[in-house]
Amino acid sequence: MATISLCIIAKNEGKRLDHFLTHHEPLVDEIILADTGSTDNTKKIAGKHSKVTLFDIPWEDDFSKARNETLKRATKDWILILDPDEEIAVVDFKKIRRATNVEKADAYMLQQVTPVLEQRPSYLVSSTPVQNILVRLFRNHQDISFRYRVHEIVESVLVEKKKNIFSLPVIIHHQGLQQEKKLLEAKHEYYKKLIALELKELPQDPKPWFEMGSYYYFREKYKDALPYFEKAAQLSVRTAKPWDFLGHTYYKLHQDEKAFDAYRHGILVSQDVAGDFRNLAYFFLREKKEQLAQQAFGESLKHDPTDIPTLNNAAFLFLRHHQQEKAEQLLKKALQEAKNKNIKAPLQTFTNLAMLYLEQRRNEDAEAMFKQGLQHQHPSAYINLAQFYEKTGRKQEALTILQEAEKKGIKDETLQKIKEELS
Repeated sequence: MATISLCIIAKNEGKRLDHFLTHHEPLVDEIILADTGSTDNTKKIAGKHSKVTLFDIPWEDDFSKARNETLKRATKDWILILDPDEEIAVVDFKKIRRATNVEKADAYMLQQVTPVLEQRPSYLVSSTPVQNILVRLFRNHQDISFRYRVHEIVESVLVEKKKNIFSLPVIIHHQGLQQEKKLLEAKHEYYKKLIALELKELPQDPKPWFEMGSYYYFREKYKDALPYFEKAAQLSVRTAKPWDFLGHTYYKLHQDEKAFDAYRHGILVSQDVAGDFRNLAYFFLREKKEQLAQQAFGESLKHDPTDIPTLNNAAFLFLRHHQQEKAEQLLKKALQEAKNKNIKAPLQTFTNLAMLYLEQRRNEDAEAMFKQGLQHQHPSAYINLAQFYEKTGRKQEALTILQEAEKKGIKDETLQKIKEELS
């Protein structure tokens, strides 16, 4: 059975430390606690717990330096990193223990979930819990250490050392935003100071540039955020996140084309290029930016020309802008792809083609498409065909379609209204 060292740093955590230690002691074999200058009873509480190895460390504006001191003193096989304002549920203890016995694994990513107070600083614009995926459990190797003064991580070292990192379905419940507004704002201002130091020390590292951009972005200071995101993107060509936030910032500043280019770059280095472009197109549709949506659908089709929803949506936009030839090509391709995949073509495909043919006064072709749509047994398919017959003076055929819908138990207020108009 593999053993675990819980490594933590603390300062003035007297109010919650006893609960934290008592709760996690059954999970681990030792607890390494670095005190960075407490003036309350933090050290006294720590001294009451037999598994705790307590030592003092001077605070030097560097979270990584403090964490690495705890790693040096850890003696067990695995290291678990937590803070006193975090907690892992007891039901997940067995998952962690089992994970440490997987031979191929060197490290695990856990999900940190942080609820947001209603009385929060204005820059925390959402009440949705904040979620982060972080490596917090890893083998005890002397060549593994944390980096960065603030928002410290071990991931970059693990990647450089070509360690095997897996995902572990365990939540770290974090109460880091459950503080008074003034205290929380003071903490984030201190973090900003540390990020500024990193910008001087690590000018070619994208992380501090990105974090300073984020500081301004979440305070809705988009002009201030922009140069930091631009630099972060420039320094991390193959990482999607800086490009995504650069796109968000351009978009907030109403620089749509630059936003699209930034999103495009970020998507091209993602895992699902076609899907991400499609999602971007849907975003632009919701924002009523149809030209940008069309560009995004086009990019999606370059990477997956067989996706039927994308073909349909791109064709619909061409129809809206009276580009009938392009719309027809895409809709016919959607029908062919449905046939190739041995599935029903969506009702939207038949309807869009029928509407296109109506604009071209190709009534027979439109009727054929409306009829094919009936295979979906959806009220709108019967409504479309009944209205087509009604408008082309074929009252009896319209009534026949309505009767067919009624026999099949397909009911709709519009169908009933058409029936009353024809009676």
